[in-house]
Amino acid sequence: MQKFYYELVVKPSSNIELFSDFILDLTDEAIELENDSIIVRSVNEVNELEYGIKLFATELSQAIKQNIEVETCVSKKENIDWFKEYQQSITPIEIGNFYIRTTWHEENPNFENIIINPAMAFGSGHHETTRSCIKLILNNYHNCKTMLDVGCGSGILSMVGTKLGLQADICDTDELAIANSKENFSLNNVRFNKSWIGSANSAENSYDLVVANIVADVLIIISNDLIKILNQD
Repeated sequence: MQKFYYELVVKPSSNIELFSDFILDLTDEAIELENDSIIVRSVNEVNELEYGIKLFATELSQAIKQNIEVETCVSKKENIDWFKEYQQSITPIEIGNFYIRTTWHEENPNFENIIINPAMAFGSGHHETTRSCIKLILNNYHNCKTMLDVGCGSGILSMVGTKLGLQADICDTDELAIANSKENFSLNNVRFNKSWIGSANSAENSYDLVVANIVADVLIIISNDLIKILNQD
């Protein structure tokens, strides 16, 4: 990836559609329309394009017998590797004896490591509700043998349970979440028992421990389903 790119902002006084069409005919670059401006970004210099646009404004003014002014601004900007920025924004976290890290962080030998390859829609353990759920699992798993992770997302909670010796089932209404959980289980060389696309109302068994790190509104709706599948012993 090149370190810099050029940005050309074009602001005609009128007929922005004609200017947009002209620019698209003149370059292979995509354009962005923002308010009354046209923005072109290119790794190549855009001085010739800027000159052509000004010439077009003059010729268009003469053709329609109307004075059309066009403001242009060229700037050189640093190319940002957004994925790298995203990676740097995520740091490993310690909860109990667990060290939750991504695939691009080093192992911490002083903890039980959980490796997460976070998908865009699913977490890496940094949300406070995830931390709270893990703490609750650590405080309540001792007399449990089975668990269900409802709305599993990246599978963090069920992996914690599995590493504590529980047999874990996972479910989510989003099939991408199931896929992300499966990937993360594989990264950690652990296995879940069963998975399905759906929610707690599709469970065929009851469980000693049920976790559901999902939004409060949905929790209220499915609360009876969660209670029904919880072992009462």
